[in-house]
Amino acid sequence: MSILSIYQVDAFSPSPFKGNPAGVCILDEAISEELMQSIAAEMNLSETAFLLSDESVSDAYHIRYFTPSTEVGLCGHATLASAKVLFSMLRLGVQKLTFYAPDEVLTVQKRSTDLVMNFPQYFTEEIDAVPEDFWEAMQVSGVRDIRYAPSLKILLMELGEGNELLTAQPDYGLLMALDFPVSLEGVILTSHDTRALPQGSAFDFMSRCFFPWIGISEDPVTGVAHTILAPYWAAKLHKSEFRAYQASQRGGELELKLLQNNRLEISGEAHIVLKGDLYLE
Repeated sequence: MSILSIYQVDAFSPSPFKGNPAGVCILDEAISEELMQSIAAEMNLSETAFLLSDESVSDAYHIRYFTPSTEVGLCGHATLASAKVLFSMLRLGVQKLTFYAPDEVLTVQKRSTDLVMNFPQYFTEEIDAVPEDFWEAMQVSGVRDIRYAPSLKILLMELGEGNELLTAQPDYGLLMALDFPVSLEGVILTSHDTRALPQGSAFDFMSRCFFPWIGISEDPVTGVAHTILAPYWAAKLHKSEFRAYQASQRGGELELKLLQNNRLEISGEAHIVLKGDLYLE
């Protein structure tokens, strides 16, 4: 019987039981994509990361990410969760890790209680039109801007009123039935109006993220979404550093800093809440 070590980690939160929970599975050897997908479905979290050490490079790992229904090329909170497990349990004393993801080479460093990830920035472009029923599906009306990030297949919508962002209840069935002119995997709602949050003045903007096309109705906290949001708001607010809040039911906090060469620091805390053994017969 094979046994795999597996962890559950709450990412992008200053305390446990908030933020975005991710599964982290440590591998001694490669396993099949089918098995990784089955494990991710069993964990039933927005993402489960699978780590395999790179024997040729010190403190480097190959990482793959699976939702309960499909593999994705890049995931922020599962990368943060993976780094937390390695720094806390397996690589004590190490200050920097490298991850070879399917779409990018990523690094994570320890900085006080935060973990600092180095990710790419992704940019948006104008979109000519969306289906007529899109606004009904998203349950929003006060849209100031709508953009499309082709690299990630995500629509970005800026709302003028923060309360509308907080109360939106998308119709996922209708949303997935629409015929879009572009390939789509997710929708981000964002607003500069954070007054409705308990500590709204502490944040530069907030967001919510919906990915029903890849099996995640609303993602609690989405690191990759901020690779779009940070450059978007940098152009709007003429700033290069931000505190961001993702206003899901669990909620999450991120620190963002735009770097040269279209790179981005995404910082946050993470907490290991569960460790166990996964038995494979």
